[in-house]
Amino acid sequence: HVDEYPSVNEDFFRRCIPVIVCNSSSKYRTFNGTCNNLKTPSWGASETPHLRLLNADYSDGIYQFRQQSNGTPLPKARKINTELFLHNQWHDYDEFNLLLMQWGQFIAHDIALLRPDNSVENCCAAQKLLAIPPQCQEVINVPIDDPLYTKYKKSCISFNRAVTSANFSCPLIPATFMVEVSQYIDGSQVYGSSDVMAAGLRSFINGKLRSDTFLSNQKTYIEEFCPQVNRKTLQCETSTNSRVCFQAVL
Repeated sequence: HVDEYPSVNEDFFRRCIPVIVCNSSSKYRTFNGTCNNLKTPSWGASETPHLRLLNADYSDGIYQFRQQSNGTPLPKARKINTELFLHNQWHDYDEFNLLLMQWGQFIAHDIALLRPDNSVENCCAAQKLLAIPPQCQEVINVPIDDPLYTKYKKSCISFNRAVTSANFSCPLIPATFMVEVSQYIDGSQVYGSSDVMAAGLRSFINGKLRSDTFLSNQKTYIEEFCPQVNRKTLQCETSTNSRVCFQAVL
């Protein structure tokens, strides 16, 4: 029954947070952000929920996306994207350059990163199932007049919703999404937000971070990259595209 589950953000910290023991004399901060606040050691730690300023507003009170006031679904993301940006309908502000976006993304990845629930690999294929998995219920539907994807006969872009506290044996209601990184400006997108991740990114030689080197496409020089998830090739093992899969979360 729904009433037997917690229904506010703070319930995670009252009922689900693991016991944290702090060393008040420690010289360095922890990678996962615990114990930065000795009175409330879980504040800002990785693998804890995003705390909301306002109550959740799911259409079913639990997990389903918010709807319009008339009860119909909100416009789809791809439709809004094409309507706003298809004809380059944006303002060019001379006081900003590309660094604004890059720095903004750098800081955003330092303090907030939601992990997608990839327990279902292809959410578009899952739309044909009699019971669509919850994490696959909001795929990106491509409009029939889409200026790009219709050329490739693509009608669906797979999208997995983020993991919730239920993935951590803490089934909060309404759904509470977990932050994968420490929620402080502490360079976690470079150094990691757990002891395991940090160790995997370090060379333990003269304080340097690890890197991978590969022969350039022209085979004329050596290129240096952040360490790869898949150590054998530049491709992600679970990816079908050509993106390089880095261990760091930049």
